[in-house]
Amino acid sequence: AGGVTRARIVVVLRNPSERYEISFWIHKHYQSRYGSNAEGLHRFAEEQTQAFTRCVGKYGPRRCAFLFEMLDPDNAGVFFHCDQVIRGIYAPFMAEWLAAFPPASVRVVRAEDFLDDHNKTVIAVARFIGLPGVVGESASSSKGGEISVREGADPPHHGDSTIRSTVTGGAGSSHSTYAALHAKEIEAAGGKTPMAARTRLLLDAFYEPYNQQLATLLRDHRFLWQTSPNGIM
Repeated sequence: AGGVTRARIVVVLRNPSERYEISFWIHKHYQSRYGSNAEGLHRFAEEQTQAFTRCVGKYGPRRCAFLFEMLDPDNAGVFFHCDQVIRGIYAPFMAEWLAAFPPASVRVVRAEDFLDDHNKTVIAVARFIGLPGVVGESASSSKGGEISVREGADPPHHGDSTIRSTVTGGAGSSHSTYAALHAKEIEAAGGKTPMAARTRLLLDAFYEPYNQQLATLLRDHRFLWQTSPNGIM
């Protein structure tokens, strides 16, 4: 029990609709089946969300999230078993982690905040995991200022120096905005066309109840992801 209470687990989650978009471009087998364009992404989203919704109608969301292809032959026949849909349904999995570990041992961070409110978020995470030497931030740190690190506070673990470099704005700590990084990910994965507005609406509507469950579980409305970096609701 002592080891469990001393554990510090940091979970980084991103907008599930945008996570779904990048998964389509990274994994080429989806493009081979549905087409490597915005229409293919829409077909991928439509077919997979419908299949998962049918499963939920029979078995409920938790069983479908954990056991989808094992529940019946129809589910087993769905292309890649709704794997990318399920990976954006965070609530049932976070509920398991929070049941296994004390809530004080788990910190859930949005990827958007890690990039767009970088210093503040990294400081909070560093303090949460007990990183030695992090004592605060300058008044301008949320806008890219420096973070104060106590002199002589040598990290006790191998690898902590890398974390301290990130916290203090040292080498290798450069970062972009979330929107810029997402666009760069799409481009690097070979994305040829932006996600259509109707696809975004479909995915946002599908994930909305699961985001609501997550926000309630974490008591944090930011996990509703009501506004995307691109301003699309």
